[in-house]
Amino acid sequence: MEIGVLMDQEGHVATLESGGFIVVYAVEAGRIVKEREKEYISAAHAGASAIRESLKELSTWLGACRVLVVREVNGIYFTVLEGLLFNMWEMSGQPRDFLDYIYKSELAEREKAQRPEKIYAPVEKGRQVYFIDLEAVLNSDSGVTSKKVLLPFLNTESFKKLEVKCGHVPRWFANELEPLKLKSQTEKTDDGYLVSITPDVL
Repeated sequence: MEIGVLMDQEGHVATLESGGFIVVYAVEAGRIVKEREKEYISAAHAGASAIRESLKELSTWLGACRVLVVREVNGIYFTVLEGLLFNMWEMSGQPRDFLDYIYKSELAEREKAQRPEKIYAPVEKGRQVYFIDLEAVLNSDSGVTSKKVLLPFLNTESFKKLEVKCGHVPRWFANELEPLKLKSQTEKTDDGYLVSITPDVL
């Protein structure tokens, strides 16, 4: 398994905004080998478009390595890297402090992913009006994500409205709904949010 770590000159985990060096390690059952290294120059000062391009270039260089360790990741960095299918870890310190832990955790997740997945489908509460308590699903099954629960339905089903009860609005809604010709409206509730997803009819 390969794990990429963004580090500063002193060998500590750095932020994507500050830049540094991406070091890729091959980790197998306690054996850690440094594979390759590349300077990562931050594009934070150049705007969103430049950030996206720099992350795509980084993704190409990393190749099959899809585990990335940084000190923190949020905003556009999180959105782009999630879209590029990275498993992101927020850590501090030096690689020897956490690489074995990440390796074991990733291995456990991959083994879990190979098991048959339970399918959670929204229930029809009216004519082509569906509802799902996303918060309850995620709390009951740590092996699923909001994307795994909702995207199969959004991609294949015809509906007038899908109501999604959630503790927080999934970030990917902003990027994934528009290409599917869908729009959303969010209502704050006492215990979270209710998102209504409907076809974006012109």
